[in-house]
Amino acid sequence: MENATIKKPVLRTLFNGLVILSLAGLLIGLFAYGYMGSFIRIVGDDYCYGGVLNKYGFFNAQIQAYANKMPFHGNRYTLNFISMFLSLFPPVINGYIPFLTIIYFGFAIYYLLSRITIRINLSAPKVFLLILSLLIVFFSILTAPTVKQSLYFRSAMLPSFLPIISSLILMALILHVDTHRWYFGLLVFVFSFLNAGLSENGASFQGVLMGILVICGFWMTNKNIENGKTTTYLSLTAIIATIIAGIAMWLSPSIAEVQEQMNLSIVGTLSLSFRHTVDFFLGTIRSQILVAGILIFAGLIVFMLCNVNKRFVKTFFSIKTRSWLLATLLHQIISFLLIFSIMVPSAFTRNVYPDPRHLIGGSLVMVMNLLISGFFLGGLFCLGLNYFRIQIKPELLLIFSFLLLLISLAYPVRYFPQITKDRILFQYWSIQWNQRHQEIIEAAAAGYTEVHVMELDHIIEEVGELGPDPNINWYNQCAAQYYGLTIFADQSGWEEEFVIFQQKITGE
Repeated sequence: MENATIKKPVLRTLFNGLVILSLAGLLIGLFAYGYMGSFIRIVGDDYCYGGVLNKYGFFNAQIQAYANKMPFHGNRYTLNFISMFLSLFPPVINGYIPFLTIIYFGFAIYYLLSRITIRINLSAPKVFLLILSLLIVFFSILTAPTVKQSLYFRSAMLPSFLPIISSLILMALILHVDTHRWYFGLLVFVFSFLNAGLSENGASFQGVLMGILVICGFWMTNKNIENGKTTTYLSLTAIIATIIAGIAMWLSPSIAEVQEQMNLSIVGTLSLSFRHTVDFFLGTIRSQILVAGILIFAGLIVFMLCNVNKRFVKTFFSIKTRSWLLATLLHQIISFLLIFSIMVPSAFTRNVYPDPRHLIGGSLVMVMNLLISGFFLGGLFCLGLNYFRIQIKPELLLIFSFLLLLISLAYPVRYFPQITKDRILFQYWSIQWNQRHQEIIEAAAAGYTEVHVMELDHIIEEVGELGPDPNINWYNQCAAQYYGLTIFADQSGWEEEFVIFQQKITGE
């Protein structure tokens, strides 16, 4: 089959314009998430990390958090380091983190997809890899069970989302290395050890992902494919580092009390994790049936549009149909194993289904599964066209690019109001938080030992706020260490001032 290159200038211009608009549509949706996150300041456990930092100092705090019981999981040594490092900056830094996380996420997906296509010698156009990456990023966040915790709340995002993203970076890095050098092994070991130290869920995901890569490395070596041995060596190095990280987190005295409450059973853990994986896998499809269909169709469209690239067409049709079918099957198995890895820690330690914030990794896997399945489906569709000697016309590519534009614009535009529906509340909370923060800072500077401030409503579900009684509210106790004085959040006015603020913003 010859590639359907668009040669007419007018059609080429229209095609490029539609592709650019598709990118813009997806960026608009991602900007909405970053914009909402920009209002976030210090909430929940953020106070606790800042309080421990102020009490012990930066370096001593790392030791104290790991060796003693804390109001957070101090065994997660990398999480301690990053959270306390961020606590060194003014609270407004939390408003930038969601933007930076989205950018990091997008880079990780694009980097990984580009390395995979290079390794399998499939020359996909960069612009369509970028579109595929942005689709994965947008729909992963859109379908996450709790965006507020997984993206906006720093103390939940760091252990639940960041290690998933960094595991993708690790995989891409291993696929990128094409020479066997000791310093690459050291880099992979250190990166793996630090990333696994963010959380048990992240370590489990990373370990399974690296195990899959080891199998790929063995297969490449057996087939005499270039860099197979390097991939195997680096992946095994990452697994060793992940295991050491898991042992380090398990041996931490800070979780001794939690360990005493565990009812450990390997068989029970695997059985429960398997059931939870099946429930999540099928539940996502059932609850997001329209999104699932759109993602599969979007992946198919991206593949069809890749046919404008001559090298892509040439390399694609050198792949046997059997190989594409096998890749599709393996892709489903890999997706299941990765979701399974996310279920294991909660099943092992608490015999429960993971908290919603940890499931954004599962959402990512499902979105990639559906999009790449659609991509493979597009490949099989083209093979069918080739079998019947049917060529893809340039006009058909325009239709596909227009359909991609509809998806890239319709979903971000459709969900933009939903993503930003709490904009006024977030903005109001941010203003009140800044004002309360300033009041507490001034009281501490003046030498007061306690201060009474407004009680704010909480904007992150399942994450409390400072309350009126510091003796029973542990966030108040963490905030007391963070600010250096006792805080009573017992002053009224939240609802009354919110009504005034809302009327001012809306003009009603």
